[in-house]
Order: sequence, then C-alpha cells, then structure tokens
Amino acid sequence: MHIMIIGGGRLGYSVAKSLREDGHDIVVIEKDKETAKKIADQLDVLVINSDGVDIRTLNDAGLNQVNVFMTLTGNDETNLMACQIAKSSNIKRLIARANKEENKKLYEQIGVDVVLSPLLISASAFTDAISKDVKTICILDGNFEIIEHTLDKKGKAHGKRIKELDFPEEARIMIIYRDGKAILPYGDTRLQVKDKLIILSMRRKVKDVLSRL
Repeated sequence: MHIMIIGGGRLGYSVAKSLREDGHDIVVIEKDKETAKKIADQLDVLVINSDGVDIRTLNDAGLNQVNVFMTLTGNDETNLMACQIAKSSNIKRLIARANKEENKKLYEQIGVDVVLSPLLISASAFTDAISKDVKTICILDGNFEIIEHTLDKKGKAHGKRIKELDFPEEARIMIIYRDGKAILPYGDTRLQVKDKLIILSMRRKVKDVLSRL
C-alpha cells in the first residue's frame, strides 16, 4: 500500500520503519529539517521537509494516490487540520494520533477511521490500524493485545465452530457481538458474517490469529 505519514518524531519514525519493513511504500512529511534528514538517512522511505498541513505539499507528495493517511504529530490542531485536508481528497483510510483524550470526539466527528492515543498503546497499534478489519483496543503488560475483528463473507471463519479455527494456545475469543447482543463463546459456537469478535492474544500471535479468520 501507499501510505503517507505526517510527523516524523519518535512515533512517526517507528511506524514508518515498521510499515516499510512490511513492504509498504511510505512518504513521511516532517517540518523539522534535522528530524527529516535523520529519517532520510536511516530509512528507505521518501521524506519531505515541509509542513504537513500545506495543501500544495500534500498534493505534490501524491496525496491523491494514497491508500492510508496517518497524522502522528504531537499537536492535535495540526493533526485535525491534516485529517480535514485528507478527508476532502477522499482518502480511503484515515488514522490519527490524539494527544489529548478529550479531543478524540473531534477526530471522529470529521470522519477519521481510527483514533489512537500513544499514551495508552504502543506504536505497533498504529501499524496494525492500516488493516480495515482489525482494531487494537488496548495492550496489556506489553505482551498481550485485545483486538476487535469483524467477520465478512470472504473470511475463512464464516460458518465454522470456534474449536475448528485451530487458534494458537496464546489467543482466545472472549466476546462475540451479534445483532447488537453480546455472546459468551464456547468451542461449539458457530461464527457468522458480521460477528464482531473481541480477541485476547499475545502480540506475536496476532497475525497468526487473523490468518485463521
């Protein structure tokens, strides 16, 4: 995927590095000259030393070709402005860093798909967020994640009993939300399209879990 990241600080750097290692094409826009140079020297990504809310810069950087737009600066005003610009360009997926919990609703009101706080979760949650079918709810003790995944008709798990999924031992489906009601799952519980699964998994097993769904 083609991913644009606004903000190349500690969080932006970590996310860009991880996503590039996964094979994605990355553009990082960072207004601090020294920080931009550091990223360009250390990562195989395109770096533009400019303001992330400059419309001309975003367009010249290929905003209309972006699959995922992430704004990860330490300033909510900048992040909100960048999201509004990206939203007007019909970007398919917007991911934002909320520096203050009380500002999360502002992001949601303008249609940001995923709003995360780096104070509560790690950088890996931002990289996971590029997938439309999984959402990190929280990270426990640095080793476990609680994730949310909604089944669709193309998935492998539709119509299967939970015990047939062959989940790794380090993962469990804790709750199923179906038709607005919570269901406590058992091994014989059969999964359906549009089931929203709340899953507890060791972080290193998340990809394995998703591959079985």
